[in-house]
Amino acid sequence: MFQKIENLNNQMHQLETNNWLHHDLFTYQWWIIVLVNTIFLCLLFIFIDRKRIFQIALAFMVCYYIVCVSDDLGQYYGLWSYPHQFVPFISELDAVEFAVIPATFTILYQTFDSWQKYLIGGILISIACAFIGLPIFVYLGITKLSNWNYFYSLLVLTATFILLKIIVDSISSAYRKLKQQDYSNPKPTFNPFLSKKKAR
Repeated sequence: MFQKIENLNNQMHQLETNNWLHHDLFTYQWWIIVLVNTIFLCLLFIFIDRKRIFQIALAFMVCYYIVCVSDDLGQYYGLWSYPHQFVPFISELDAVEFAVIPATFTILYQTFDSWQKYLIGGILISIACAFIGLPIFVYLGITKLSNWNYFYSLLVLTATFILLKIIVDSISSAYRKLKQQDYSNPKPTFNPFLSKKKAR
């Protein structure tokens, strides 16, 4: 049974690659995917807080991972699919919004520190993505919804930006505590010359 599944997977990958090379690559839908994701990555690069670059980069990577996992689950269970993809052979880059959502929520995280403002901004962004951005992709044939609707997307997006803040804030808080402990309890440094003097 496993060998049969593996053979079917290989056939599917070959069909996907052939379809991408001959019917998807350099189509206007493909260029839209490239353009939209490039714009959002450039915006993130322009507006990123250089003083907190490691924290903001962490926020981007955490959000990117959350988006990849949720997207893999959605495609695996047949909730949605992508007739047009940036590249079909790298699962992390096959979603049409592989950079849009992480870049947007990263800028949101950078902008608002308080939970209240963060929640308001995140909900507004999620509504715009779920009820404006996603329908446009569906209309253009870039995304196909099978057993899914826009309200479910709103829920997933809301969970994504909330989980993002919880994870990054927790990591940042733990890092600050460790740093404070290092400053308050400095480790004694070994000085061989001082040791020799005491020995004498």
